[in-house]
Amino acid sequence: MVGTADYMMTDTNTASTLYDHLLDEIEAGRETEAVLLLAGMLDAVDGDAVSSEKFRTALLDHPLHQFLQHQPQHGGVLARLGIERSHTTRIALGALAVEAAWKRGKRILAYQCGTEGELQGLAGQSQDNVQFERAGDPSPATRHDLILASHLPDSWPSAQLAEQLALLRKRLLHGGVLLIASFVPGHLGQGLRQICAGIPLHCHSEDDLTRAAHIAGFRLSTFRDASNALIWAELRVDTKFREHIGETA
Repeated sequence: MVGTADYMMTDTNTASTLYDHLLDEIEAGRETEAVLLLAGMLDAVDGDAVSSEKFRTALLDHPLHQFLQHQPQHGGVLARLGIERSHTTRIALGALAVEAAWKRGKRILAYQCGTEGELQGLAGQSQDNVQFERAGDPSPATRHDLILASHLPDSWPSAQLAEQLALLRKRLLHGGVLLIASFVPGHLGQGLRQICAGIPLHCHSEDDLTRAAHIAGFRLSTFRDASNALIWAELRVDTKFREHIGETA
């Protein structure tokens, strides 16, 4: 049996051999067992930059990667880890919030997340009150009733997340809402997400999000999705904080 320490000493060739074994398991009809083993292997090396890079390089060049990429969005073996369900949940919750606000004529900002294609309920409708903004885009001095930034926590460690939330607070209209989401630290499949993405993806606990929100001047409420891998958070400006710093609505 291979332990965590063995994975962290694995070279690229040995990682490929491990992937060969998992692919054999899949071809033998044991898909679920193989994917769970893969998730466990990659979770074991997550956080060790050298080992993660070896596993990532080997996976990108291996037929196993093609198998993973061709899994259906719904009902595939990756969904049994909860990862795909949580990704789908994050998109669906954001789309529902945007569509509900749009129907009420609210001003909406989709910040670093969401595309016109994901907002199926708005297909063929005017989206004049919906603004899409990516990182690095010029930030106009506009304010919004709803800011959807469900992917924002992925990009920032907890220590810097509060600063990003504070910037968005200044772009909310009085009574506005900011929506964010984060994967739970240590969730099954975290290593798989990191390696397939090829960039650091930060995870935050409820305590992390609460701390960052309070520093940024928000009060928040949270819940977890059915897979227990995703935290959805609704942030509203703390009026006492706004009064304390003299910020106008």
